[in-house]
Amino acid sequence: MDDAAEPQTGGTDFPVTDHQRQAAVNHLEGEFARGVLDTASLERRRAAVLAATSVAELLAATADEQASATAPSSAVPSRRTNMVALTAGLVVGLLVLVSVLARIV
Repeated sequence: MDDAAEPQTGGTDFPVTDHQRQAAVNHLEGEFARGVLDTASLERRRAAVLAATSVAELLAATADEQASATAPSSAVPSRRTNMVALTAGLVVGLLVLVSVLARIV
């Protein structure tokens, strides 16, 4: 048997159960209720979930479209990261100032 000829799916090419489909629909309805999805997206994704025959198709139907459309979160520093850097810079500056003043006095 030639393993190289078989497609690699990352372990998501398993059959989908009705329970998994219902859980995915519930997830989508929850996202709709939170305002993340509009009616058209909900209906399109619900149809894709109900038609899914593999876990890969189910994951594709429930994937966050905004996450793939935006830059990775690590690309833009958070406000907290900026505050930590600013605080560290101030502490180092104060230590340098104290060291210089100690040599003068």
